[in-house]
Amino acid sequence: MIGLGVFFHTKLGPIFMLYKFKSQATGELIMFEEHAKTILEIIGKEPSPKGILVLGDMPEALAALESVTKEREGVKPSQANGSELHEEDTNWVSLRQRVAPFKQMIRQCMLEKQPIVWGV
Repeated sequence: MIGLGVFFHTKLGPIFMLYKFKSQATGELIMFEEHAKTILEIIGKEPSPKGILVLGDMPEALAALESVTKEREGVKPSQANGSELHEEDTNWVSLRQRVAPFKQMIRQCMLEKQPIVWGV
């Protein structure tokens, strides 16, 4: 499995794509494309097939993630667009929970002075 572009195939065709974030300071972090793109947009990175988060950009990226997660704390997906909460919305994962592993990866990479790459 390598970076972006990983598909899982069934008889019905491809199901989803994954992003694989890597660093020499941490283990690999694998995310669904939808969630990875959201995180990359928050930190000001182009959600492209290949990329790098360099050490100099990490403090700003971490601050952006902290800011957005505080802003959206407790907002369920259906509430974000103004609709009512339905029973199927009770099993959701907040943005704060989704970005937690990536924030941890950034912190460790800052300590060990290592970049984060994806798609390589």
